[in-house]
Amino acid sequence: MSKSALKNLNEEQKTGALKLLEMQLNSMLMYTSCGWFADEISGIETTQVIQYAARAMQLAKDVTGIDLEIAYKKILERAQSNVPICSNGSVTYDISIKPTIVDLLRVGAHYAVSSIFEDYPEQTKIYSYTISKTDYEKVEIGRQKLVTGKAHIQSDIILEKSDIYFAVLHLGDHNFIGGVNQLDKTADFAALQKEIKEKFLKGDVAETIFSIDKLFGSHNYSLWHLFKDEQRKVFEKIIDKALEEIRLSFRQIYEHHHPIMQAMNDMGSPLPKPLDSIMDFIFNADLQDILNNKDIDIVKFQKLTEEAKRWKISFDKQILSFIANHRLEELMRHLVKDPFNLELLEKVNTMLTTLITIPLKLDLWNAQNFYFYTSTKLLNQAKTKADKGDKAYEKWIIAFETLGNCLKVMNS
Repeated sequence: MSKSALKNLNEEQKTGALKLLEMQLNSMLMYTSCGWFADEISGIETTQVIQYAARAMQLAKDVTGIDLEIAYKKILERAQSNVPICSNGSVTYDISIKPTIVDLLRVGAHYAVSSIFEDYPEQTKIYSYTISKTDYEKVEIGRQKLVTGKAHIQSDIILEKSDIYFAVLHLGDHNFIGGVNQLDKTADFAALQKEIKEKFLKGDVAETIFSIDKLFGSHNYSLWHLFKDEQRKVFEKIIDKALEEIRLSFRQIYEHHHPIMQAMNDMGSPLPKPLDSIMDFIFNADLQDILNNKDIDIVKFQKLTEEAKRWKISFDKQILSFIANHRLEELMRHLVKDPFNLELLEKVNTMLTTLITIPLKLDLWNAQNFYFYTSTKLLNQAKTKADKGDKAYEKWIIAFETLGNCLKVMNS
């Protein structure tokens, strides 16, 4: 369709025309040879092509009202999978493709559920959709949260748009109950919002859930309807809270039983496995906290490391290495900007010499480059001043060369 022809259409007709165009493009992508010549129906190439087909069928249903999915899945049943859990193409479709199909209600559900954990501005973008919220409310009672509101959602690609309203109840952990639907222009949303909110504030969870079910019917959504990236973010936030509770419990056990554990450690007796695991958890968590702090307490880090070695703690090498490399690189960047800061230089030295005593995987490449850059620019200048009797520069050279030895960089 030409641009001039598009100009003569109203918004609804333009949306329909753009849907048809996208459907045609997806239909062509369905014939991508790298997908259909693959030897596994659940492989990444094949599932990508099936996603194009799913999008084409979704648009076809929107425009024509014809549902092609059932017939398409019948065809996919004939493609057997080598992966037991996938069985055949139809099962693969249900496992890998169906959860990825997105419409405006699904986008609205994602927005509503994720807004419990994230404070969105009045207008925001989620992937290729623009969302504007109105009448949004969030209320909390302990661990339970309720969000209600309206939102205008528009696709930035095909310009499809809709007003939706939503209510999501978070009962704690991964338990969500939510309703999302297109807003009936005759409905009094303020009254619906008030009804759900009042029941929630009374602490009547059963009635709150009943109201959501009554108002939204079959359009119910939960955590599983979030896009994959957001699901991971939500789970991380939930797990972080759980880990913090575990950490507090473990620390109480550690402090309560510390005298007997100390006596056993002094006599060389191995700790019982449960107590040993608690010690590992506590020390690794404390070391991570220190390293994650931009204003790292280097003395505390050194003392805690020495104590951990006395207890023969099993260091979490993967996580500690990642955090330590990041913090070391950051400190070296500061040192490049302020190279004659003796306090900072000694801090880096102490941190690095301490880290070397722990069996971590340190990536010193960037730190070595920073050191070499500073060495070529300033070391001779510092030596000249030290030769003239400047004690401050003498101390700096000793500290700087110590750092070079730790980094295994030879000074010329």
